[in-house]
Formats: sequence, structure tokens, C-alpha cells
Amino acid sequence: MTSPEIIGSAELWLGDCRDILPGIAGERALVTDPPFNVGKDYGVHDDAMPEAEYMAWLGGIFAACAADEMWVVTPTSKMLAFWRLMPTAQQVVIPMTAGYAVRSGWTQKFASMLVTGKIAGNPWNLWEGIRHRGEGYFFKEETYGHPGYTPLPIMQRAVATSKAPRILEPFLGTGTTGVAAIVESRAFVGIEINPAYFSIACRRIEQAVNQPKLFDEPLPKPEQMEIT
Repeated sequence: MTSPEIIGSAELWLGDCRDILPGIAGERALVTDPPFNVGKDYGVHDDAMPEAEYMAWLGGIFAACAADEMWVVTPTSKMLAFWRLMPTAQQVVIPMTAGYAVRSGWTQKFASMLVTGKIAGNPWNLWEGIRHRGEGYFFKEETYGHPGYTPLPIMQRAVATSKAPRILEPFLGTGTTGVAAIVESRAFVGIEINPAYFSIACRRIEQAVNQPKLFDEPLPKPEQMEIT
């Protein structure tokens, strides 16, 4: 196994996650947007496997992650198959208010995450106010040419709601989950197989690490001044 790139509290690996995950120890929450096997061009990964092969491949990776919590962006057309991999999962619905995406013959107005594990604080399962790629003018994020880019606010809300001190993303892509982890002050482990995307992820995460943070120190309490 090659050595990782260390950027702040982020540990970034270039390679196949199936080779790298067995060497990663320690407690973590899985927060991921996996490839959906819908024929997108990821450059290295085959996104058009026979469906049974794909689900076995993905299930093996989920098992290798050995995470106490799992937060998985899930395609509506494969919801049942993903739920079979995560039978205790709760569904989080993320509405698309200003646009839509056409998927498998349906006009889709929401995205989903499936979540497993004991999540503290009774979190909401409806996440409103997040812009999606299909919302045209309203979507302002750079996608870095990645065909499966997921909006940063989705991954950031998952990280923030999780409260886990360490986040794992075996499908790092261009680094969105890593940026979310840095912004939320979490340690992070990310793995990406495509060298071009890995380079973008390293740059984005380094920028997030170096971005000044407001209110790192608690503000002083106001004091009542004595009038003389």
C-alpha cells in the first residue's frame, strides 16, 4: 500500500479502495456518494457492470469500511437494492425546489441519503434549502468536471449531523466530503482511484485547511458595566 497524502487532519489515498480499506484502522463514520452504475464516464471505474456484480462490489466495500455510522447518497431507482445492503437504514429526503432531474423515466424532485447507526439528537429526515445540480441558475457550485458531483451542503450536513470525530469517504472524487469534514473540524480519510480527480481533491482540501475560520475562539461574554 502506498503512503497517503497528509493535508492538515486529512489523510488522502490514491488507489482502489478495496486495496486500501483493510489497512485503515480506527473508529469512523462513512459519508459517501458512491458511483451508481448508470454508465457515467469516471475515467477509470467501470460504471456499467452487470447489476448483480455491481451490488456485490458495493456491498463488499461497505463491509470493508467497518463504520459505526453510514451516510450514503442513494439513487431513487436503486433504493430497494441499497436498502438491502443497509437493512436498518433511515431515509433522509432532500427536496429540489427550483428544478428537476429526469432519472429512469421519472421527473425527480428530491435526492435521498440512507443512514445507519445510532445518530444522536433525533435529527430531521427532511433537509430543505439545499440547491441541486438540476436547479440551473440557482446552483452556484463548481463541479470540477466530475459527472457525479454532489452538492457540498449535502455532505456537510451529513458530517455535521453525524458528530463523529473521523469521516471516511472511499469514493473521494473531487474531494467534496473531505472539504465538508475540514469545515466541520473533523479528521478525514479519503480514497480515490482516478489520479486527475485525486489531484483536484488534494487542492480543494488544502484550500479548505488554509481557509481562515471565523469564531474559532469563543467570543467574550458581555459584561454589565457599573455606572458611576
